[in-house]
Parts: sequence; structure tokens; C-alpha cells
Amino acid sequence: MRSRYRLVGVAVLMLCALALTATAALPELLVRFLNVGQGDAILISRGDIDILIDSGPSAGIVPLLQTYIQEPLEAMILTHAHTDHYRGLDDVLRAFEVLEVFTSSDHRDKSTYQTFLSAVSDEGLLPTEVGRGDTITPGELTLSVLHPLVIDTREDMENVNSVVLQLSYGEIDFLFTGDLEESAENELVLAGVLEDIDVLKVAHHGSRYGSTEGFLDAVLPEIAIYSAGVDNSYNHPHDEAITRLCDIGAEIYGTDIHGTVTVMTDGEDYSVVTSTGQPAIVCENGGQNGSGEPLLLLVDPVEATGQGGYATCSAHTVPGATCTIAVYYSSGKSTAAGLGPKVADAAGNVSWTWKVGTRTAPGSYRTVVTASAGESTLSETVYFQVLDTGKPG
Repeated sequence: MRSRYRLVGVAVLMLCALALTATAALPELLVRFLNVGQGDAILISRGDIDILIDSGPSAGIVPLLQTYIQEPLEAMILTHAHTDHYRGLDDVLRAFEVLEVFTSSDHRDKSTYQTFLSAVSDEGLLPTEVGRGDTITPGELTLSVLHPLVIDTREDMENVNSVVLQLSYGEIDFLFTGDLEESAENELVLAGVLEDIDVLKVAHHGSRYGSTEGFLDAVLPEIAIYSAGVDNSYNHPHDEAITRLCDIGAEIYGTDIHGTVTVMTDGEDYSVVTSTGQPAIVCENGGQNGSGEPLLLLVDPVEATGQGGYATCSAHTVPGATCTIAVYYSSGKSTAAGLGPKVADAAGNVSWTWKVGTRTAPGSYRTVVTASAGESTLSETVYFQVLDTGKPG
């Protein structure tokens, strides 16, 4: 880990100089945040050592890996049992020789997960369950498991029980967070197991429910990378998470914009390369509007509406923000009455109501809301359903 602070004093400076002269650069380590659409997949490579963390939602991971992997695949790690993280693992097991498989001990009774376990068994492997205090050591690499300590057995807690891993390579530290959410982030902060890191895999595809302020203050990443699909139905990444990352000064990349993002390091320094060549996301005004108040934008789900009915979209932002809405049907952008620009009220609320045409085909339609204040602009995309009333005009 590289220090973020300058230590003053001749004796300290001398010790630092001695330490630097004694440190030799390590062989190149490549950490690839693979572009697998709406899912997660990370490949760590050092020489002929390869480690795969999650696999994304489909068999499309295999041709990507064939470009990079020198068999065998030393370790396969599943952070949690959601299909956007492991549905491609069955195909990886069939396509490559895999030496070890690691999982959380959160076992949900899902047919897709049982299929994954069967594929592991078919390869003559037995998954190793890991938790805080364990280490995974393929070759000369060591991944420290920071989470979970105790499995939360309540319903739908797979995200909270995600395996969290730290990889330290010389002075450079990576943190991989699965789909971690606020309660687990808080637990990690209170446990005191977090430290400053250089590269953060942003939790839960950049969801607003992760990357909380306290967590980010504890890890202070220089680079933050999220994985999300283009125009995904979850609207990942959420603006709130991006704003919090901007506010701590992180350089932000996302697979929806940058494709596969590769961090290369020799243990002393690092560089970032993207497959699209796009620069890092620009944080306008540090995520602040002209008044110094963070610009935010929350858009409520739009209720399904029948042909000829009325739809309403409500949003919440900072008071006085200028807001616009664009509704896209199959024929293009809607020109319905009621969809003009508006200014958020004193509570930051704004809404639009418009009539859905009787000839509008049933289906799901994209709605984009944009809020601007000062020099900052944020947009959110939601989708709403037009239902078939059976009586189009």
C-alpha cells in the first residue's frame, strides 16, 4: 500500500530512502475487470498463475478467458450465489483445467447453484468454504479473506454474505467486494479490518446500496472500477455511489463505458488500460453543484400503465435543480403534453404526468430523467411497462 501522507523528519526520510533502495520491482501482475455485461468477472494473472473471481452471467466468459489464461486455472472463487456472478462458471469448469474452487458458506437452495456444485464435482473437485481470517494462496500470490465472519441467514442476504478479498502485491493493494451492501460495509469498518487501498472493485455494480461514505473513508481508493451492462435494467451504476466516489477523489472506470479494464503493476506503481480507450469518468465539480451541496437524483419506479392511460414519473433532487424528462417509445422520443422541463420545488421534488397513446404497443419503455444545478448534471434511466388493454384506439 502506498502511503497518502508525507512524513517529516530527516531520520524518517533516511529510513524511507533505504527501504526504497532495498525494494526490487516484482514480476508484472495483471488484474482484468472483464466486460461481461451485467455481472462480475475478474481475472488475476501473474506469469502462469491465473485466478478467476466470479464469471459473469453466461458462457460468454469462456472466449474472453481463452485470450488470457495459461492453463491450468489455479483458483476459481465465487463471491456469492447470484447468477450474474456464477452462471458462467459451469462453462469455465468444462473449458479449462481448474485446480481449486473457493466459495462462501452461504448455501441457498437454488437449482442453478446446485448445477454449479454438480459441475465442480464432475471435475473431481470439492469447494472450499472461506471466511474472515482465511487466505487463498495460488502460487506466490496471497488473497486475504476479510468477509464474511458470520453468515446472515435471513432471506435474500447473498449480497451481504459476499466474499471480500484483499490482494497485496508489493506496495499496491486491491480490494474485491462482490455485491457488498451497507450493513456488511459497516460491519467491516467496525471490525477494523480495512485499510487504505489503491484499487477498489466497486461493490454491487455501483449500486446506491453500497460504497457508503464510512466504508470509502476507511479504504480511500485511488482507482475505483465497477462492472455493469450498458443500459441495464437496474440503472447501475447509481449516481449516489458515483458521487460518493467522486467526493473522495477516486479515478472511476466502468465496464459499460470502458469495456475490460486492466490494472498492471510491478508492486511499486500501477497503470490502467481500457479496451475502449476512453478516459476515466469526469467528476464535475467533485460531485458538487454551485451551492456546494452534493447534486443527487433519485427517480421513483414508474407504475405500469394501460394503453390510453396516464403515467407519472416522480424524482427527487436538490431544490431549484432544472429537470428534464425524455420518454422513448418504439417510434422515438415522446412529444406528449406534460413532458416539458421543470424546476424542483423547495423540497427537491419534481414530477411529470403524461398520457400514453392508445396505439402505443405493449412493452417496456426507457425514460431518462436529468437534473442540473450549477456546473453539475446527473441522469437516471428507468423503464415502465405499457400494458395491453385489448382495446387500442
